Amino acid sequence: MPYFTSIDPITDAAMDYLSSAERLKQASADLVELCRPLAGRNAAAEVANIVFQMI
Repeated sequence: MPYFTSIDPITDAAMDYLSSAERLKQASADLVELCRPLAGRNAAAEVANIVFQMI
């Protein structure tokens, strides 16, 4: 995250999303799609398996 000298850019962006039901709905849908490939995967077990194989 870039350095900001104030919180204004962050609060402005947040208020923009919160003031538009359609933008908020689209952002939520985008996040669901972004996470979909990770659903149902057990990352801890996969990492443990990789470490075990490396040892």
